[in-house]
Amino acid sequence: GWHHVEVHSNEWWIRKYESYGFKYDIELTEKAKAIARSTKKDYKGPHGQYLDGFYVRVTLMVFVNPVVAALPEHAHLFPELGCFKSREENGLIIHRKCDPANGESEPDPNMYPLELSDQMDEDWLEWLRPRVAPPKSF
Repeated sequence: GWHHVEVHSNEWWIRKYESYGFKYDIELTEKAKAIARSTKKDYKGPHGQYLDGFYVRVTLMVFVNPVVAALPEHAHLFPELGCFKSREENGLIIHRKCDPANGESEPDPNMYPLELSDQMDEDWLEWLRPRVAPPKSF
C-alpha cells in the first residue's frame, strides 16, 4: 500500500518492544480495538473531519512501560475497585468501592478509575488542534 512504514508481524513488534522493556498487553489491546470498532462511525479528528481508523480497529497493539506504570501518579492507569460485589454467570467478578463502614479498607482515591468528562475531552482537543495540521484533500 501507499505510505506503509515498518510493516511486520505482531510477533516481530512484540519481540522488538519487549526488548526495550515494554510488555505487550493483549487484554488492553482487545479492549481498545473493541472500543474502536463500536465507535467507528462517531470518531472525528481534532479539526472535526471524520477519521475512519481502520488500522486502529485491525492492527492496534498496546504496550505498557512497567517502569512508568508503577509510578504512584499513574495508579489510575489500571483501575479496579477493590471489594467483591458479585459474580457474573461466566464467573467474572464484579467489584465495588470498599466501604470503611463495613470494616473494609478504602484504597487511596488515586487508585480509582479516572473519571473523564466532556470538558476534559474539549480541553484535550483545544490543546491538540493547533498542533495538528488539518488534513489535505487528495
